[in-house]
Amino acid sequence: MHFPLAQRIAATRNGLSFFEFTGCLFALTGGVVLGSMYLGIDVQGIATSVLEQSKLIETPAGEVDQSFSGDTASDSATDEKGLVLSGGSDSVEATEGAATPTWQEAINNAVNDHMPPELPIEVQKELTGQYWKVLLNALEQAEVAEAQAANQIANMQLYDLLAQKKQLHVAALESLEPLDTHGVNSRVVSYSARLKQWNLDGVRLYSRAMDLLTDTAQAKLSGPSAQSWQSSATQHRMEGRLLKDRQAALKGYVNHWLETAE
Repeated sequence: MHFPLAQRIAATRNGLSFFEFTGCLFALTGGVVLGSMYLGIDVQGIATSVLEQSKLIETPAGEVDQSFSGDTASDSATDEKGLVLSGGSDSVEATEGAATPTWQEAINNAVNDHMPPELPIEVQKELTGQYWKVLLNALEQAEVAEAQAANQIANMQLYDLLAQKKQLHVAALESLEPLDTHGVNSRVVSYSARLKQWNLDGVRLYSRAMDLLTDTAQAKLSGPSAQSWQSSATQHRMEGRLLKDRQAALKGYVNHWLETAE
């Protein structure tokens, strides 16, 4: 007995089952893709797992999930005790208590590697003594020249007086510039630097005064610019007195240091 209508219905149901399977597969694939886009899901891993379960593909025995191995390697860089793991692909060595140097330590190490070695104390004493003698000689010559200029003030024009004071500072700078400070006591070097700056300020101060004098119609220092210059000159004289006081105190220190340094 034949049932053509039932056979047609059965054939129709087989076709619908295939389409349903295909539709579900596409829906699953689309969901995985969307999930990977918004949630960072591993599409390849999920697709492979699904196809393996459906027996459509087989994973080779030697294949390794690279993303998993990378996460494992990074997670195993340190253990619970804080051990730092180091080494190549063949071996991993753990060193307890090791710490990565900070950027400041790295800079200090680099600077120390390129710094010249510290000179022996005997050499430092010799260099400091020579430097100090030359420095004192330059200061004495500057004081003598200043005293001579003071005696000639009555017979000098104002412009010539300013030019002579400027030249005193120029001569002091010329005597200090060639001095080598390598190996010299740091306090002596600091004082020498302040003395150089003071003489440099003096050159600028009296150069400015000479310009003001030549630019003024009455050929005298007057007006707001002249008042500003006089204020700067007063401050410069005070700094010079402080340097002389500092020189007296430093002289005792240097003599004591040269005698007792070991």
